[in-house]
Amino acid sequence: NFNPAKISSNFSSIIAEKLRCNTLPDTGRRKPQVNQKDNFWLVTARSQSAINNWFTDLAGTKPLTHLAKKVPIFSKKEEVFGYLAKYNVPVMRAAWLIKMACAYYAAITETKVKKRHVIDPFIEWTQIITKYLWEQLQKIAEFYRQMASSGCMSPSGPAGVGCVNAWGPMPQEVEQGLKQWEYNEKLALFMFQDGMLDRHEFLTWVLECFEKIRAGEDELLKLLLPLLLRYSGEFVQSAYLSRRLAYFCTRRLAMQLDGIGGHPPHIITTQAG
Repeated sequence: NFNPAKISSNFSSIIAEKLRCNTLPDTGRRKPQVNQKDNFWLVTARSQSAINNWFTDLAGTKPLTHLAKKVPIFSKKEEVFGYLAKYNVPVMRAAWLIKMACAYYAAITETKVKKRHVIDPFIEWTQIITKYLWEQLQKIAEFYRQMASSGCMSPSGPAGVGCVNAWGPMPQEVEQGLKQWEYNEKLALFMFQDGMLDRHEFLTWVLECFEKIRAGEDELLKLLLPLLLRYSGEFVQSAYLSRRLAYFCTRRLAMQLDGIGGHPPHIITTQAG
């Protein structure tokens, strides 16, 4: 047997709870929930030992609730990507650290700047991580260009022996840049899928990386192709980006058909009429 009064009472409580959850809080008068002094600490040259231990724990299995009691904040936001790659932190835990940093900077902005325009954190972190990735990519690209200029087109190809004799092992700076690129590119993918990045701006940056590849830089193209394939399903959702990508592909095909050696690339023109 059902009790109509009890059912009505439960239904009313459900509606009241739904109304409470859907009511937006007044963030303008609300104090920041982030305790800037107790939960965060600024990284300095003297705190290297502590920062190493903290990132070791982050890369391990220590609960995030414990790590959240003292979260490191870097003077330059992009420095966090170097530490995350150095300790090979799982991307989900790395994204958590970036979210904590966002909460810290949001609290700082809310307490210090009341009337100024607040910077969109999604766009800001998109610009930060793409700039960092681009810097690592330039280290790798410069190494490939130096090898190509000496006749070593591929480190692992037929000219590999000559390259080893001429250059020796890969320079440490380039090796670190490649490690940083591989890790943070995976982190960027996770952040993209988690909605932490501005989708259009990030996809535009990916496309620009390909558009800036010079003729004959096949090794760089091979390095970037997996990046393009990961986001191929996202490009087709934008007519503008799809057209730019189609133009890039046709231009590269024209270069391949011409034989990249010394022939100038075809200029694709539209037929009159």
